[in-house]
Amino acid sequence: MELQHNQTGDGMTVYHVTTPKKFERYLRTGCILAPVRYWACRQSADRWARRTGRSVVVAFPEPAVSYPLPVGRGAKWSPTSVGVESFIQSGE
Repeated sequence: MELQHNQTGDGMTVYHVTTPKKFERYLRTGCILAPVRYWACRQSADRWARRTGRSVVVAFPEPAVSYPLPVGRGAKWSPTSVGVESFIQSGE
């Protein structure tokens, strides 16, 4: 399952990897609660998804505040929650 943010042309798109169960929680709460881990490129997010067995990739605009993660390869985290109200589902 893949989620893509409705592109407005503002900012870079980044990718968060999660499980279907956690994704359902995001929909119930209306946001991905902080801290939010994400990757700058889709390929890195896909590698992490395969490595961890997670099947849901969520795309959203990069948060204004973020910090690099020690795992490298474009991985960052943000201390702010990310709202999911503008995300749409597309394919699997």
